[in-house]
Amino acid sequence: RRKILEWLILALRTLLIVFLLLALARPVWFGAGATGTVARVLVVDNSGSMAGPGSGNAPKLRAALAAAPALLAGLKPDDFAGLVLLVDDPAVAPPPGLLTDKAAVRAALDQVRETEASGVPGRALARATALLAGATTATRFEIHILSDLQEDEWNKAPVELNTPRAGTTLLVHRIPTRPVAEPNVALLDLRLPQKRIL
Repeated sequence: RRKILEWLILALRTLLIVFLLLALARPVWFGAGATGTVARVLVVDNSGSMAGPGSGNAPKLRAALAAAPALLAGLKPDDFAGLVLLVDDPAVAPPPGLLTDKAAVRAALDQVRETEASGVPGRALARATALLAGATTATRFEIHILSDLQEDEWNKAPVELNTPRAGTTLLVHRIPTRPVAEPNVALLDLRLPQKRIL
């Protein structure tokens, strides 16, 4: 009886150490495959660089807007969707918060046009993580970025970002820029110096 009691105490101590290590590791449950609801936020780059030609001669923004409905079509009726623009555009009214009405998000996507402004990716990502923070009933969280990843925008000093929810998946869909074969520099004026050149 004493030997059995010692084995039980050893097993309990081992379990205590295992649970303590698990608590310190802070494991995250990502959901079980197709079960549970998804909260998906689309971050669409509508900055001036997206007006440039992508693959083919179509503007890069058109390619991004063609890919966005496919991301919405993969959602189930109970899943949530949201839209964040890289550049605030008064002509576009993104839906407030996360919605189960995917038609409202598609209608907002139809209004998106290229702007002449430069975007702030950190600010857009902060808005996307804030949207996901409000999704209390979702089990999986995704942020999809549709952008050409122009260096002038994405190399800026980052805005103070909140840590996204545990288990958030960040997917970047890069829209490639068509390589320019012809020269892209033109001399507008040429002035010779007034001083004598040796």
